Amino acid sequence: MGEETVIPLSDVDPEKWYQDSIAIIMLLLGPALWLILVTQLSFKVGWLAFICQVQIGFYTWLTIIAYGHRRAARWTWWGVLITSALGAWSLAVALL
Repeated sequence: MGEETVIPLSDVDPEKWYQDSIAIIMLLLGPALWLILVTQLSFKVGWLAFICQVQIGFYTWLTIIAYGHRRAARWTWWGVLITSALGAWSLAVALL
């Protein structure tokens, strides 16, 4: 019988971040959630996306770290940061 070899994840990961589909999805997950909330409800409730994204981001980050995909884990937090900026903008509009 043949020898089975395991290819480490570092050998499978694309070299460039823009070629990594998981990293792009994790980056755009929060802003997409914010956009859905803003377009379907109102701009003033967009700040709720930040609260949701922190929780979603944390659990997806744990899962991604468990699979050893460090680049996607890093881009998850960039997505949370972008969502926090969008959420702060929505909150400022809601309070003013």
